[in-house]
Amino acid sequence: MMYKKYSSILILISGILFAQTTDLEKDKIFKNPHLVEESFTKAFIKTNIIEDYIQEYHTKTYYNSEGNKKNKEYFSENGDLLYTETFTYSEDQKLIKSELSDPERNMIVIKDYEYTSDGFVETKSENEIVTVFNEYKINDQGNIIYNKETSLIDNNIFTEKTNEYKNNQLIKTVVKYGKDGYIINYKYNQLSQPIEEVIFDLKNNLVSKKRRNFDENSNIVEEFLYDSQGKLKTNNRILYEYDENKNWLKRTQYANNIEQPISNTMRTIKY
Repeated sequence: MMYKKYSSILILISGILFAQTTDLEKDKIFKNPHLVEESFTKAFIKTNIIEDYIQEYHTKTYYNSEGNKKNKEYFSENGDLLYTETFTYSEDQKLIKSELSDPERNMIVIKDYEYTSDGFVETKSENEIVTVFNEYKINDQGNIIYNKETSLIDNNIFTEKTNEYKNNQLIKTVVKYGKDGYIINYKYNQLSQPIEEVIFDLKNNLVSKKRRNFDENSNIVEEFLYDSQGKLKTNNRILYEYDENKNWLKRTQYANNIEQPISNTMRTIKY
């Protein structure tokens, strides 16, 4: 149960950058396309046997000329439109609002952004009820150094994250929620690729370790996850197919000794 809390932060570090970083740069998509369509299919695995594949998402993301998202459409497995998300920017391309809604507008999720001298504030509302308040502090390089997320519908429970940088690289994250929390230490290779993440609890006990290898396009091709005893838990291998602009069009992930892929991600990129 503890690892589940950590899993979302282990995906990748690209979301840490904020100031003067476009959405295309964050997503590592090159040559300024105006549309990226992406679908992700995940295997349903039982006792190391893949029984079926289930589509997790299918999206179309449209970008403006500055490289930021204009709107994003979410589709069902049958191709029906589920949600549309729109993004509004200031004249200097700072995100000031995003709105997610279904076609009938029965569900509307709005995020409003307000900028301060040392960061910004994100307020999330669902059907006009404010649910989450996020406070961010950034340094002079545009990196997030502090984040406090408060749930306004759950007794104001909050999570605090503090990031530490060296030479503009994230080297440590401390996460606290109530009396619990954890610490992540990051290591990089000479190409500034994040090759290792080590998680400790607040008493400095090792929880897990993740190591990565990258290809020549700086995409992850191997991930090794070790438990607190140093035993290998999972070994993920990832294969890519690229277009002429070094953007990947297909990403296939394998795990442990399962011969078939555990996930497939397909992209169509229009320039």
